[in-house]
Amino acid sequence: HTFGITMPAASELEEPMQNQLTETFYAHTREGQDESTWERLEDHLQAVAVRAQEFAEGFGAGGWGYVAGLWHDLGKFRPEFQARLRGDRTQVEHAGAGAALAMAKHDSRGLPIAFAVAGHHSGLANLKNQGDSDRTPLLARVDSNRQVLEDLSAVVPAAISQINLPNLPTWLACLRDGEARLSAEMFVRFLFSAVVDADRLCTEHFLEPGKRNSVT
Repeated sequence: HTFGITMPAASELEEPMQNQLTETFYAHTREGQDESTWERLEDHLQAVAVRAQEFAEGFGAGGWGYVAGLWHDLGKFRPEFQARLRGDRTQVEHAGAGAALAMAKHDSRGLPIAFAVAGHHSGLANLKNQGDSDRTPLLARVDSNRQVLEDLSAVVPAAISQINLPNLPTWLACLRDGEARLSAEMFVRFLFSAVVDADRLCTEHFLEPGKRNSVT
């Protein structure tokens, strides 16, 4: 138990997946190499979760980093994304499903996760349309991914989808309203940074092993 959240080990994630999944899902390929060398999606999610947890512990939110990392690429379970890895050229949105899950399970309490997950490739968006950004607002992304999330419910392992959020970090939970708003915005940015950095490092480690000795 860390920061109020139970974080399953890789071995604990693997068994439910074997029971639930009838095919192997991948996160990344290696150009010119067969599928036996590709990165399994559940391995990528776990690696990013652990690395994001490490980064987020720096601001007292390791559990939040873990969940954000675990949910950041849920859309890659989509058959359309798996087909894209095998050469289909259809564009597939894969960052919105995890944001939709955060909101479906936790409503407004899931907003920090939703912001970080939805923006981990495109950048942080506004909550609603304010007319000052080309990015699709978060709530619109969530709405457009509700059906995607429902469709994925049969294939996303329960060890991933049923994990719950920990309590807010003490430094954030104890603030008064005026202070809390600005601090909450900073919390979202810190969490976003933890997920983005973790994802990039873990992806780099798979595609270019040995490039950075700090990533294990």
